[in-house]
Amino acid sequence: MNPVNKLAAASVLAVFSASVPALDLGATIQRFDSLQSRGQISSELEPDVAEVGSGTNKFKLQTARIKGVEGQENKVATEDWKLEAAIPLAFSSNPAKLHTDERDAGHLTPNVAVTWGKPVGGYSVSATAGLIYDRYTSHSVDGTSIAFGNFQIVHGDPTVAFTPTISYAPTAVFDEFLGNHKAVTHDIYAGLVRKLIVPVPHSNMPFNVTLNIGYTRREASVALLEQHRPALVVQIDRKVSERLSWRIKQVVRGEFSTNGGTKGRADLYLQTGVALSYLFAQTASLSAGFTFDRNESNKFAKDYSTWDVGPTLGITLPF
Repeated sequence: MNPVNKLAAASVLAVFSASVPALDLGATIQRFDSLQSRGQISSELEPDVAEVGSGTNKFKLQTARIKGVEGQENKVATEDWKLEAAIPLAFSSNPAKLHTDERDAGHLTPNVAVTWGKPVGGYSVSATAGLIYDRYTSHSVDGTSIAFGNFQIVHGDPTVAFTPTISYAPTAVFDEFLGNHKAVTHDIYAGLVRKLIVPVPHSNMPFNVTLNIGYTRREASVALLEQHRPALVVQIDRKVSERLSWRIKQVVRGEFSTNGGTKGRADLYLQTGVALSYLFAQTASLSAGFTFDRNESNKFAKDYSTWDVGPTLGITLPF
């Protein structure tokens, strides 16, 4: 981040001043999972329901994870390189994922990623490498940074039939901005994606309904983070003009811990999100979103609820 951006970020951070508990490692990973599900990260670890097989041209289409409006974005016509950046500024009701004594906080989450995609025979192959810095304005720690990647292979066209998808996604978690190393996770994903394009009478802008059914095995350098993670994601989106679009997304995920001190823990994670996005330039857009997360657990005091609201500025630069 250059000095001008650092000064701007510092000015924004000064707006918030409450004192809330520091995020532990488990909450940090949960927070990252939540960010990628709601689309505040430039490229996701876990394949998105409407992004599978694309070159991840997220913000050029619609920033707030609103995909599918152009009908053919799941197909990569040629080799495709992009630099993507996102700057979400949000307010969270319970960032520490606490069962009780919830304390709200604002946070700034700048992130950047390089994406690549290419068709290979009947397959779409894509890769991503990125970095996120989640800076809370009122925690006792300065923040958390995560380096993440994703390598993904998709076979077929999800607008025609259920499409098989596999991916591998490593992450490395650090204190503050690339400070002390805390953990590494490895997510191995397999799933099916189906996308329905529903025509709208007297309009060339259809509804898009996308269904993702998948399973992720998470391995980690810290045993308590290892999990089985079956998931179902449903998304409905529509472009209502050349620049304006919206989406509704529901995530249902099981999280079954298999090792360490959390072995035997079973959680049901639910996230409901809505977003509106406006493309104000060829390579830039602004979105506003609201999400509500609910976690039910078989372990005492591990249930929690939190909501998150705020705008996201997104930029995509092909090269």
